[in-house]
Amino acid sequence: MSETDIIETINQLVSKEYLDINDINELIDQIKQLNFDTALNQISNNNYHLIKLLCNEAKKSIDSNLVTETIKFINVIANEDKNIVSILIEMESFNWIIPNCFIVEETISINYLTTLNLIFSNFDNLPKKELLKLDDSFLDSLIELALQFKDYYETNFIHSLYYTMFGYQKNIISDGYSPLILKLYSIKEAPEIGPEMISLLNRSNLEYNMLPQCLSLINDLFTYSTEHRIPCFFFTLDIKVLIDIIIREINNLDELDPSRWQFLEVLSTIIDHSEYSSPNFNNDSKDNNNNQKNDDEIISFYKIDDIKNVLFILNEDRNSEKDPQSSILSKSILKKLNKLQQHQKR
Repeated sequence: MSETDIIETINQLVSKEYLDINDINELIDQIKQLNFDTALNQISNNNYHLIKLLCNEAKKSIDSNLVTETIKFINVIANEDKNIVSILIEMESFNWIIPNCFIVEETISINYLTTLNLIFSNFDNLPKKELLKLDDSFLDSLIELALQFKDYYETNFIHSLYYTMFGYQKNIISDGYSPLILKLYSIKEAPEIGPEMISLLNRSNLEYNMLPQCLSLINDLFTYSTEHRIPCFFFTLDIKVLIDIIIREINNLDELDPSRWQFLEVLSTIIDHSEYSSPNFNNDSKDNNNNQKNDDEIISFYKIDDIKNVLFILNEDRNSEKDPQSSILSKSILKKLNKLQQHQKR
């Protein structure tokens, strides 16, 4: 079939008043036969009429297969043409993306999460009308889905969902803590998904440029726990892994990388948390077998020497001149650590 014939077929399909699942599959198949640049040109023709048509059909349809095929197609091309993400917002696509995300089989829902992530990562200020759709029910469904994903061998499912949480955190503005923080602390089983958040952070390079939102969410989870004097969202082992990651990243990040400042802020928040100074957190497993401690035994705070070493490096004259913000933060953390150690010696 020649390129001209393919384009003619596409135009015939697009001109129809109604598209069923077969029409949409044929439309997508025809576009796939074109070279990529030609396909993008066809998609952008007439002010992205094709995309708007697909969105309208998805919005009206009760056929989940049709909607899923539409969303898969949109995800592929939206990665290449960010104008399509704007079209999704213009068409108020949350109206059909969000409901379908939570009614399809969980392994299919990742396609809808990908679309949400593309929207969240490409918009700093979503329209208020769309933000209202990210309501309490949305968060309940999101966390319920995360709990289903947590036991999957393939981690890409829950990681994709975490990107959605980070994107939500990026776009929602609220007085005090975001509704996501409140929701994670209100659901008893929610801490079970904590380890995968730390695992995702351990990758260093997060997709969608969501590292700042990931660190912000982690920081808020600790500060909320401290402020309200409730157990931390994260398990003890996960907090230790988190500290290891922070030490590594602070040491490895380039000078003046804003991420370093965020890592330092999270480290400071962890040290402020009562968990860091608790005996149960700092005792080695061998100590846990003892029923009693010696009165003169001093807690050895987890990785405190490694933490201090990396902070001392940031305070060296050469480094403090190039990165004064890191130097200021590191001095503050060192004071906290010294205070903890002095308190233990009393």
